[in-house]
Amino acid sequence: EHRALARTAAADHGDEVAFRNIKLRARAADGNRIALTLSVVNETADPWRGTIDLELGRVRVPISIGRVAAGTEETETVVLNLDEGESEIAGSLLVGP
Repeated sequence: EHRALARTAAADHGDEVAFRNIKLRARAADGNRIALTLSVVNETADPWRGTIDLELGRVRVPISIGRVAAGTEETETVVLNLDEGESEIAGSLLVGP
């Protein structure tokens, strides 16, 4: 199991600026598959909807986190196929009202 913690860019909500934590946990699944558990923390006073846009090799995979209430954490797990030799995952958090 591999764990990583990433910080996204700050979001401006009036006078309040907050960072959203993204936690990534990876584990081997069947064959050449990997199970990724993504957790997002909303550190603002307002709810928002979130999607994590993952890049795995040449493939982009949008992972919907859905509505994240103020001060809460939401989690989503996805299973992805890996091409031989793939070892890098990049991504960004997209948020909206």
